[in-house]
Order: sequence, then structure tokens, then C-alpha cells
Amino acid sequence: MDTAFLYQSLDHHDQHLQRLIHGQQAFSLEWVRANSDTHPQLAAWLAAHLRMSDVPALLDQVPEVQRLTWKAWIEYYRSNYMAAAVLFSEAWARVTPESLVRAEIALGLGKVYTRSGHWQEARNWILQSLAFNREAERLFGMVQGYGALGELMLRGDQPQAAHACMSTAYHMLPPGSGQQSRQLNYLASSLMRTGAFLRAESLLMSSLHMALDAGDDESVWHALARLQFLAIDRLSEDSVCDVTLKMKPYLPAKPSPVAASFLHAGRGIYYRRQGGLDEARECLQLALELVRGFTCEQQWIQGLIETIDGKRTQPCPAVTGLLCLEPVQASGQGGVVDRTWAEIPLPDDNGFACLLTQTDSFEEVCAWRSRFFI
Repeated sequence: MDTAFLYQSLDHHDQHLQRLIHGQQAFSLEWVRANSDTHPQLAAWLAAHLRMSDVPALLDQVPEVQRLTWKAWIEYYRSNYMAAAVLFSEAWARVTPESLVRAEIALGLGKVYTRSGHWQEARNWILQSLAFNREAERLFGMVQGYGALGELMLRGDQPQAAHACMSTAYHMLPPGSGQQSRQLNYLASSLMRTGAFLRAESLLMSSLHMALDAGDDESVWHALARLQFLAIDRLSEDSVCDVTLKMKPYLPAKPSPVAASFLHAGRGIYYRRQGGLDEARECLQLALELVRGFTCEQQWIQGLIETIDGKRTQPCPAVTGLLCLEPVQASGQGGVVDRTWAEIPLPDDNGFACLLTQTDSFEEVCAWRSRFFI
């Protein structure tokens, strides 16, 4: 290999790694799209690491285990959790003990099982991912692991544990990290669950402005969705509870499906409680259109629509199928450092079992919110 080209490639590696270790991904995403022809191997390695879905030609450039893992993440982000589970399981069966991709597969299985309601198994895989990342001293991998564990604890009605996990993730990242606005949104969710509304609002407004400055539309939507539910929780203190009216200038042009759906679901809940049935139906129908294909979230919004007039909820086959997924068991329980998290109570039954119940109570369906990351 030409020495000059080798050193240029190493310089490129260094440029990316210095950013990626802090969660700053925008530079590498753009670089891959612009340089996949001239630096195909590095571009393929980065694309797999970044879980990119818009460069399919690069999939064949990576080894089989990395390709299976990459495909699994693509399916996960498309909300095809059954397909993602199969691909992650295949990758796990083929991965070698010395491969760094073990941590990616373990995290992926943990996040898939979080979405399918198998929360005991999800915790075991996330803890295993944390152990692998700690062993390899992969800072951002540990940040992702603690974030995933915090999300799981929040869904499992353990907001104090969730806050501790998310706070750990946040403080691992240096000031100026590309993930700070996202982490602040996560922290705010845990504070909202414990009634610390003023602190949650402060974090959400900080997140909102950070995301706006960074052009991070997804984090903007997530901040606004949480502000909408915060406004509902603080109804006695706030006379205007429709965030789209209060913060119209901040709304990005293109919606982020789940976050925007939650925002409009929150608006629908507010208008329903105020007696504005027509406004509530309009908001909830918009929420449903945005979240189609996201199995459990869609079932929740559908339940709100069905019960708004006193009709009974009707579980759909897609939810039943997802909740019946057979999880692969993790081979270990993670490291000693994280043993505390393994002892915190989580539901033994499927975490989304409520979605299979039949009820005509709007408020009961509203309470299913606790099972979602909002």
C-alpha cells in the first residue's frame, strides 16, 4: 500500500474517532455519503458503526457478523422488531469472544426486548453490553448502555433508578457533546415521573435550544413532546396546555414520527379532559397517522381513540405476536460494577401486557403512558 495513502487513511480514522467517542456523529455521516467511492473500506466501517440505512451498497463491504448486526439495527429503527431479533440472534450465534461487535449485538438485543416487553431479558442483555464496553474502554458504548438501561427502568416504573442511569450517561460525555440535548430529554422524563416539574422544564428548555442551535430536529421534537406532557401534568399551574400554540416557531418542518405522535397524543389528552372532543379526535388521529408501523405505540394511540367515546379497546394481532416473541437468554449478568441494576424489581410478566386488555376507560388507557419513553 502506498505510504501517503496509508497515512491519509489513518488521519481520516483519527478525525472520526475523536468525534465519535464523544457522540458527535454528524461529521462522519456526511463524510460517508461523500466518500464511499474513494474510501470504501473506511466508509463501510463507519456506516456500520453509525447504523446508516441509506448506503445499502456498503453492506457487502463488511464481514458477516458486522453485516448481520448492521441489518438488525436497520430493522430495529424501522420498528421491525421481530426481524431485528432474528438478525441480532444470528449475529450473536456467530460472533467470536474477542470481537468488539459483541457489545453492539448485546445492546441491540436489549433494546429489541425493551420494545417487545421482555424487560427481564432486556436488562440482562444491556448489562452484558455494558460489561463488554467497559472491558474495551468504549466510552460512548457505555453512554448508550446506561441510556438504554435508564429507558428500561423508566418504562418499568423505576424513575429514581432511571434518573441515576441517565445521569451517569450524561456525565460521561464532555461539554459540547453531540448527544447532550438528547440526554437532557431523557433526564427530564425521569424527573417528570417523580414530580420534579420545574427541574424537568429547565432541562427541556435547555435541550430545546441546544437542539435548535445544532439543527437536531429529532431532539427538538422529543423536547416538545415532553413539554406537552409536562404541561398536562402541571395543568393547575399553566393556563395554555397546547404546546403547538405556545411554541409554534420551534416546530420543525418534518416530523419525527414517534416524538411528533406523542406530542399530538398529549394534545388530544388535554383537549379530551377539557371537553373539546372534536379537537381531541383531530389530534389523536394525527398522532395515529404519524405512528403507524410502531406496534405498541400505535396500539396505545388507537386505544385513546377508541375510548374517547366510551368504546372498548381491541388488541391487534401485531401486538400479540410481538409480545409472544421468544427471547434469547443472555449468557451472563454483566459486571460487578453494575450488579445493583440487576436487583431492581421489574415486571415478571410482559411489560406491555396492558395493551392486550379490553377497557372502555379513557383514563385507564392514558395511564399506559408509563410504559412508553415519554
